[in-house]
Amino acid sequence: MIFQNKKVLDYLLRHGRVYTCRLHKRGLNDVLPLVNLPCGRDWITNKRGGKKIADVLIVEIAQVNISELDPYWVKRSGFNSKEEWIEAIKSLNKGKDCDACYVYRVSLLQDTVIKIDPEMRWGGDVIGKENRR
Repeated sequence: MIFQNKKVLDYLLRHGRVYTCRLHKRGLNDVLPLVNLPCGRDWITNKRGGKKIADVLIVEIAQVNISELDPYWVKRSGFNSKEEWIEAIKSLNKGKDCDACYVYRVSLLQDTVIKIDPEMRWGGDVIGKENRR
């Protein structure tokens, strides 16, 4: 799974879990017991073709209109407000219809964060500079 927004990736690396919106449904091949939610394992990077940063568990939470993003998710998205999150969704998707999205909870799998490569940069900033392990 690609995290092109630095704020979201930093939040995930700092807190171990983040809520993210995607325009397309992911092909998740398992079901989370007890709550019956689709889930699956994957790994994360910061760009297409980028280096692996960590292994994650992805759980599909809901399909919603972006104007209906739950405050609980917003607080755990890496953004300061629903408006900021919606603006980032629209910016990343460059004019595509962003009214509906899938919300996923992405959690780091324990002890899988790879040391951040100092060359892994984002607009001049080193990714996760304060999160290196």
